[in-house]
Amino acid sequence: MRCNQLFDGGIEYPLLDKLLLKPENLTVDSIKYWLVPNKKNRYYIIKNFSYKG
Repeated sequence: MRCNQLFDGGIEYPLLDKLLLKPENLTVDSIKYWLVPNKKNRYYIIKNFSYKG
């Protein structure tokens, strides 16, 4: 992740092209990174700063 004044929020988030694994039994406390859909089969990778693992 890097700062970029041309993007909304000033941050350019990394993108993931494929989601290979489908996790099971998730709780909010067990999530280290959020995968937020961007376009078809593309996801932003957002770090969960409240993760305590």
